[in-house]
Amino acid sequence: TLTRARALAARYRQLVTFPLVGDINTLFGLALYPALLWGIPVLQRQYMLGLLIAQAISLCFAYATYKRTMFRTRGNLHGGDISHRRGQRSQSDRLCIIQIQG
Repeated sequence: TLTRARALAARYRQLVTFPLVGDINTLFGLALYPALLWGIPVLQRQYMLGLLIAQAISLCFAYATYKRTMFRTRGNLHGGDISHRRGQRSQSDRLCIIQIQG
């Protein structure tokens, strides 16, 4: 019964955590774009560049928060599975790096 209770608790944790992390990511993304426009004067004229930067940062923030909270992995961007130990990157890691580097 203890094992069943732990499984049930883990299931409810996931049901609560997933939308909560989604809300945090949404609020971060919605706040970041205006903060960039207000904080960096050149982006007020080049607002599409500010949007691109905000989207790239928001994407990586969402990746990191879901990775840490939902999948419970720590450390570098990739979780350390076998393919990553050989120096290969997953598709999502490549996307995040491409978004940051522009």
